[in-house]
Amino acid sequence: VSSKSFHVLDYNTVFKLRVQLLQLIIPEEDVVCAIVDQSTQVRIQNGVGLSENNPTEKAVISQLKKQKNEADELALYTKCADIPCILNVDAPVDNASERPESMITLNLKAGIPNVISSSDA
Repeated sequence: VSSKSFHVLDYNTVFKLRVQLLQLIIPEEDVVCAIVDQSTQVRIQNGVGLSENNPTEKAVISQLKKQKNEADELALYTKCADIPCILNVDAPVDNASERPESMITLNLKAGIPNVISSSDA
């Protein structure tokens, strides 16, 4: 199963990516369960961070690498950007106020906006 999404975030914004997982139990009736097996793995490709494959973003990465106290910031920018992350499902949280659910959570940081220009626009 694959899913793509489009996001607009301010540059330099730390955000939490939260992917709620559902398992189809009875396809004919669209019955789903919000808890999936914990051995389930999800592939995340970050398209809003900084990538070594983009010359402008590569220059920013290079500058951040030179600053010793910026390692954590650099990690948030580049996590899952060039090499997709394969993540395990978080353990379902069972608290009395909400139904338990399986999800993937990940903190990331928005990089330089990617603008596609077109003469047809």
